Amino acid sequence: MLHEKGPRGRPIAIPANFLIDRDGRVAWEYISARVQQRMNPADLLKEVQTLAGS
Repeated sequence: MLHEKGPRGRPIAIPANFLIDRDGRVAWEYISARVQQRMNPADLLKEVQTLAGS
C-alpha cells in the first residue's frame, strides 16, 4: 500500500508489521494510518509472545 502524497509529492510506502504463523498464514497485522506512525517495538514483542503462548 502507498500513501499517494509522501515527502516531495512522491508516493511512499505505508508502515506495516505482519506476524506469520508456521503454516505461512498472517496471524496478526498492524498497518499504520500515517507515514509518521510506527509500531512500538515493545508492543510488537507482546504480540509475538501472545501468539507464541508465552
